[in-house]
Amino acid sequence: MLFVESRCKLSFSNNYLLVDGVDGVGKYYLDDIEAVVFSSLAVSMSAYLLNELATKGKTVVFCDDRRFPCSGLIPLYGVQSAYAKIKEQMHWQESAKASVWRSIVIGKIHCQQEVLSANGLEYSFEETVQENDAGNAEGRFADHYFHRLFGRNFRRHLTDDLNIALNYGYTILCSAMARIAAGHGYIPSLGIHHCGETNNINLACDCVEPFRPAVDEVVFKCGKKKLDKEYKAELILVLNREIYYRGSCCSVRYAMERYFCDVVSSMRNNEVDLGEIRLH
Repeated sequence: MLFVESRCKLSFSNNYLLVDGVDGVGKYYLDDIEAVVFSSLAVSMSAYLLNELATKGKTVVFCDDRRFPCSGLIPLYGVQSAYAKIKEQMHWQESAKASVWRSIVIGKIHCQQEVLSANGLEYSFEETVQENDAGNAEGRFADHYFHRLFGRNFRRHLTDDLNIALNYGYTILCSAMARIAAGHGYIPSLGIHHCGETNNINLACDCVEPFRPAVDEVVFKCGKKKLDKEYKAELILVLNREIYYRGSCCSVRYAMERYFCDVVSSMRNNEVDLGEIRLH
């Protein structure tokens, strides 16, 4: 997958995609690229390149000024895999959704516990997470988790500095996950557990849950400071932070893509196989 995130000019030559940017010209063999995601509006490209991407059945997604997917290049033929993925997504079984969501919640709670432990704020949580998290273990643990991090008076969804920073960081993560979902040919609005009718990234909201504690840790360390330019940059850099997925060290962004692929594979096979995420 190729992410285009800064000002540049794209063209096509001898089956290579050429990216002419501030750091020089990059060459990418088109047959090795599964998808291209344009998350910058300061990009120009040739119609010939778009035709080649369409002809070869590549997934192409364009993002708006908030870096959320807003449109895509849909060829009139030769994209059988995209149709198959959408058809597959439309027929995901409810039993698989319940099991996968349970595993997602368990992974999120483990990462939250890891944040508490790493910062000397350990908390014991022994309850069993049920299928589809029927007992709302996620919500009950979140109450204790946020109170341990930010104090007993903290409440989510208010407009204080802590919540503003959390929301900004979460938006960065959700935007990245939505781009990953769209780039792999899936519909970001069709979720597993999240099902908001006005939410265009339900699937991204599902898959991003275990990665939210990486943002929480940054906000905890920054405290109640204003969300300035430097603070925003630090939250964006969460995507480049090194963590562990399935025992291998990688960036948050790469782990998110591997995790997403494991989620959809689990849904496809009706058998949960999600790797362990460790922040430390």
